[in-house]
Amino acid sequence: MVLGRFVVAVGIIVVTGFAYGAEVSGPQNLVLKIELGKERYLLYEPVTVRYSVENPTASQIVAGVVMHDSTGHLELSITNQAGETWRYAGRGAANVVVPQTLHPPGSVMLSETDLSWNARATDWAFPSPGVYGIQAKMWAGSDRGKAVVLTSNTVEIHVVTPSGKDAEAIEFLGRDAFLLLQKDGPWGFCEGREGPGCFEELRTFLRRYSISAYAPSIVWHLGAAVEHGLVELTPKEQQAIELYRMFLGEWPTHPNAPRVMYGLALLLNESGRHREASDLRAEFERMFPEQKNRREQLAAEIRAE
Repeated sequence: MVLGRFVVAVGIIVVTGFAYGAEVSGPQNLVLKIELGKERYLLYEPVTVRYSVENPTASQIVAGVVMHDSTGHLELSITNQAGETWRYAGRGAANVVVPQTLHPPGSVMLSETDLSWNARATDWAFPSPGVYGIQAKMWAGSDRGKAVVLTSNTVEIHVVTPSGKDAEAIEFLGRDAFLLLQKDGPWGFCEGREGPGCFEELRTFLRRYSISAYAPSIVWHLGAAVEHGLVELTPKEQQAIELYRMFLGEWPTHPNAPRVMYGLALLLNESGRHREASDLRAEFERMFPEQKNRREQLAAEIRAE
């Protein structure tokens, strides 16, 4: 679960080689692809899936595509080793109008989603160790009734039992408390508790288990919860900034690093720290040249200094 600016999936078209007067074709020629940042995940560790819609043709394509990981736009399915398949839903359906959009030749739409608690099945996305396949479907067209179904490639994931420091991390908080933290995030974990005390408990946990594979998502989500006032601290902006910087310092190559840096740059800008925001925008452009959509959004929001 992710909050605030991180909740909205980024679906800006990355335009390369726009061809005026080119032939126009339908959405059936769009290609949906998914990929993972890694193949091996711990049980209860959020799995980040990047999905993209590409126009690989020499023609312009007119289609309505919403890059939002909600029911009715993107559908993810998971298959276990026994061949059993279930659908994944991390949140409710979105009431989003689907406009007809021009997809120039070579254009790419990028976004990410995290698989953790499956609200549809009221169970974890990957409920036990094993090998799973993940596939996506997306509807492209004027509305779902008239849409073309895009089907992605299948990616394989190996879910393993936590051991060593990862198992110790679960024991430190207690299994029930740890699962609550993974399911509902720091805001659910801290609900009904004094913000500073709960915050310090999680910071102690993170200092002790910073090498755990569970730590990155907890740091990111704790920063989002603090930024949006769901874990009450003052000054919240500075605490959130420190957590986002901690994430980027500890895990600069994590699949969610682009999202964290993007959000940090916007928060710095909103907090009046324009020089830092401008410097981070430049760093984002150097580190993530493939993230053209977010680069363009940062350029629109943050003035270079």
